[in-house]
Amino acid sequence: MGLHQHFWREFGICAGQIFWQTVFLKTYLKGKLWDYLGNMMTVSLIGTVLLIPGVFLNLNATSAFIYFGAVVAVMFLEHIRRCRILALSIVPTLSWTLFRMTVLAILILNNL
Repeated sequence: MGLHQHFWREFGICAGQIFWQTVFLKTYLKGKLWDYLGNMMTVSLIGTVLLIPGVFLNLNATSAFIYFGAVVAVMFLEHIRRCRILALSIVPTLSWTLFRMTVLAILILNNL
């Protein structure tokens, strides 16, 4: 997409995700908010660990896209699994996906 690495942009996206999920789901989750946020942080850590090898691999654009897509798929499925364990519906996963898709759209539109 032509985006360059930028620590503060990535930090802002992650902080925004936590803020969004906290505000959006505070009334829905009630007493499970901290349990959910802890599980969400674990899903993010899993994604981070899975992306580390990609830093050291010399992948072309197509392979990097497929690799990143596989990591996103693992994170998405793990998020759904953890929501089921917490006895939550699909709402937190939809909220998480909506935020990420909105950020992606903004990044793409901003880059055009």
